[in-house]
Amino acid sequence: MDNRLRHAQSSSTYTATALIIWIAGFTGAFILTTILTVFNYLLSNLIRTLSLQGRDIAYLGMLFTIFLVSSAVGSVVLARRFGPLKIMTLGGILAAAGCLICGWVVGTDPSRMSFGVVLFAAGIASVLTGLLTWLIRAAKPLSMTGLGFAAFLLADRLAAPGGAGILFGLANTQSLNVLYSLCGVITLMGTALISGIYWLAGRKPLPPSRETASPQRKPWWLWFLLLILVIASSSAFSNNLMESFFLRGRVNWETLQVIFATPIPALAYLLAILAAGLGSDLAESLARRSGWAVSGRLVWLLVVMTASGYLLFSLAATQDLGVIISGLRWYSPLDAAVLTALLGLLFSAAPNRQVDLAAGFYIALPPLAVAVFGFLESLVIPPTDYFTPMVFSQIYYLAGIGFSLAMLVLDLRNRGKTASSPVEPPTGPR
Repeated sequence: MDNRLRHAQSSSTYTATALIIWIAGFTGAFILTTILTVFNYLLSNLIRTLSLQGRDIAYLGMLFTIFLVSSAVGSVVLARRFGPLKIMTLGGILAAAGCLICGWVVGTDPSRMSFGVVLFAAGIASVLTGLLTWLIRAAKPLSMTGLGFAAFLLADRLAAPGGAGILFGLANTQSLNVLYSLCGVITLMGTALISGIYWLAGRKPLPPSRETASPQRKPWWLWFLLLILVIASSSAFSNNLMESFFLRGRVNWETLQVIFATPIPALAYLLAILAAGLGSDLAESLARRSGWAVSGRLVWLLVVMTASGYLLFSLAATQDLGVIISGLRWYSPLDAAVLTALLGLLFSAAPNRQVDLAAGFYIALPPLAVAVFGFLESLVIPPTDYFTPMVFSQIYYLAGIGFSLAMLVLDLRNRGKTASSPVEPPTGPR
C-alpha cells in the first residue's frame, strides 16, 4: 500500500512538472518563433526597399536556409557532447548577436548582413531543436507526445498573427536598426526564460516512458517520408492561388489580396491543434487498453488526413471564390491538425535517446522540402490544364494516404507476428 501511495505521489508530482514544462515550452517557442517570423519577413520584404540587387537577396535567403538546416541537425551532435542546456544557451546568444549585427549594418551597408544572418539562423535552429526535444522528452513518460508537439506547433502558428503583429506595432518598421535590435533583446529574454526553467526541471530525473517499442517495430524515421509529402501538399496548395489563379487571369490582383488577407481565426488553430494532439494521445491509450491490433495514433492520423483530404478535393472542384475563401479558413487549421497527429505518432515511435535527432530533422525539413518541391513544380510553370499546383497538391496527398495505409498494413503484420510467436519457457536452474 505504501508503494502504491508513493507511486501515486511521484506520478502526480511529475504530471505537475510536465505541465510547467508544457507552459514554459509553449511560451519559449512563441517568443522565438515570433522573432523567426519577423526576421524572415524582413529578409523577404523590407530589405527589397534598400536598393539591394536580386542576387544579394537570393544570396541572403540561401545562406539563411543552409545554416538553419545544417545547424538544426548539427546542434544535436553538439548537445550530446556538451549538454543540451549549454547548446541552447549558446544558440540564443548567437541568434541575438545576429539580430544586433543586422541592426548595426542594415542602415549603412545592407550587403554586409550576411554574417548576422548566418549567426541568427544557426542560433535559432539550435534553440528550437533543443526546446522541441525538451518538450517531447517531458511528454513521453506520460504517453502524451501529441500534446507535447501541439504546444510547439501552436506557438509556431500563433506567432505570425500574434507575436509578430505586436512586435511590429511596438517598433517603427521603417527604422530597421531599431526593429532588429529589439528582436535581439527579446531573443535574449526568451533564451534566459527557457534555460532557467530547463535547469530547474532538469534537477528531477524523468520517469521511464510508458510506450515501449516492440522488437519488430518498423524504423521510426520512415515517418519523415510522410512528413515530406504533407509539407509538399500544403506548399503546393498555398502556391495554387498565386500561380494557377493569378497567372492564368482567373482572379485579379485586388481579389487575390483579399483572399490572402483573409484572417484565419486564432481559435480555429487552437482547437484544431489541441484536438489533434489530444486525440492522438487518447487513441493510443484506447488502443492499448482495448488490445487493438494496430497503433491508435496511426488510426487517428488517417482520420484527420481523411478530413483534410475531403476539404482539399472539394476546393479543387470549385471555382466559386466565396467557397474558396471560406474553405481556406478551415484548410489551414486542418493542415496543422494533420501535422500534429503525424508528429505525435513520429515522436512516440522514436526511441527516447533519438528524440533529439527527430526534433532536429523536423526543424530542418520544412524549409528544405519547400525549396526542393517548389523548384520541381517550377519546371511546369506557367501551369498547364493538367499540371497546376492544385494537381500537385492532390498527388502529394494521395501519395501520403497510400504511404499511411501501407504502414498500417505493415503494423498489423508486425503486431500479428508478435502476438502469434510462442513464448519460450525459462531455462536454467530454479
